Amino acid sequence: MKIYLDTSTINRIFDDQTKARIYLEAAASLLIFTLIEKNYFDLVSSEILIYENDKNPYEERKLFVSSIIKNAKQFQKLDEKILERAKEIEKLGIRGLDVHYILPVPKEQE
Repeated sequence: MKIYLDTSTINRIFDDQTKARIYLEAAASLLIFTLIEKNYFDLVSSEILIYENDKNPYEERKLFVSSIIKNAKQFQKLDEKILERAKEIEKLGIRGLDVHYILPVPKEQE
């Protein structure tokens, strides 16, 4: 199974674990990381993920995210088709980089 994790998901383990929802999401993220390492899931990375991680001001988090995405089996480059679809989705009220996360992986790359 292919899986794409946004930077918020990968960084969840650094968030305040005293809140139940955050704790459970962090635990789920750790489980997913393990399943990726054991090849149960194929991680998909992207230019957007790399871009967002490069902008992270916290070096420890940036290194951690890099260590996770280095396991990616597939890399999604941005192209005109994706950018046009992102513009369409933004018209629905989903802003900026978040648009990229809901775009499907093109069939030829599955």
